[in-house]
Amino acid sequence: VHGRDVTVTWTNVGFASAFFLDVGVTPGQTALTVQVSAQSQAAFAAVPSGTYYVRLRGANVFGIGRASAEVRVVVP
Repeated sequence: VHGRDVTVTWTNVGFASAFFLDVGVTPGQTALTVQVSAQSQAAFAAVPSGTYYVRLRGANVFGIGRASAEVRVVVP
């Protein structure tokens, strides 16, 4: 988090060709799902202030995998 800009990075440990970022405002909840590329990074500008809980799921031709551990992100 840099100001209100948020960058999420990850390591593609399998054969994922795309990823889905699940975002919620309470733990375990998903309010928004954003598809991101397999480039191992996604950047979001001017994110509203608040506390967010994010999880990442990999996807390929066989389907979408299980979600990663949840990470708490605080945007001032």
